[in-house]
Amino acid sequence: MIKIKKVMQKVSKTDDVVCDLCGKSCRFVISEKEDIANFNYATITPKFGYGSKLDGIEYEKQICEDCYTKIFGGVDDEEI
Repeated sequence: MIKIKKVMQKVSKTDDVVCDLCGKSCRFVISEKEDIANFNYATITPKFGYGSKLDGIEYEKQICEDCYTKIFGGVDDEEI
């Protein structure tokens, strides 16, 4: 016999990702009816090594697709 117990759980859900450079939302709605969205962004995590003026500084920044393209100029086929 299988006994099923219904349990209510609190679940965290990402509501939005905002670009740390331009402030634009990175949210891309797939279906408003079903409240399904995706987030198009890149996470930049610089790590500077020993002897650098920024040695030991680590942080993360999320940037939108437009800012990524402005900074890095897109992606070459060879990089994929």
